[in-house]
Amino acid sequence: MDFGQGVVGAVVSKGKLLASALPLVAELGHTPVPGNDRRCGCGAVGCLETLASTEGLLESYRLVAKKANPSWNSLVADVHKRGIEPWLTCALNSTADVIAGALNVLGLRRVILTGNLCDLPEAVLEKIKSRVCSGALWARFGNVECLRAPRRRSAGLVAFGIDRLLLPSSGNEPERSRERPGKSLKSRGIRIRTAVRNLTR
Repeated sequence: MDFGQGVVGAVVSKGKLLASALPLVAELGHTPVPGNDRRCGCGAVGCLETLASTEGLLESYRLVAKKANPSWNSLVADVHKRGIEPWLTCALNSTADVIAGALNVLGLRRVILTGNLCDLPEAVLEKIKSRVCSGALWARFGNVECLRAPRRRSAGLVAFGIDRLLLPSSGNEPERSRERPGKSLKSRGIRIRTAVRNLTR
């Protein structure tokens, strides 16, 4: 899950990115949170995104700190200084509950958090992890992992390009035109070099 302007996700199962007939996969940020009356940019009311995105956290912090326009850096500094206060606990619990529900539905046991939430103290991750484990069914039988990692968007795009251009078709993609083996490898090499150049600019 990536926390920033919004709250978005991606699902990887058996090494493959989960795809759907609709362009809406792992939109966990738009899961409704009971008791949340904030209006989301999607038009709904109560989405997790309104609590756990950068703007959502700043809005909660603004109401408590009574600051007109607090910055993200001031929020981070305050959490490092004061710890996890009730306004933040609400957002973290809601986030963890949505994650646990997704793990139960998808049959997965690992979640990686990235984005602005990773600027907050380690105690924030531990709070989310503890709550996820209390709600994830697999935690009763095995280990549920909740990790955080820095954003690596360029590297991810390059890896995706390599996967699509160099690895054989999974069967879900249109059949490629028949080419001689030598010509196919050469054309793929050209395509991957071009993709890497474009994605890392």
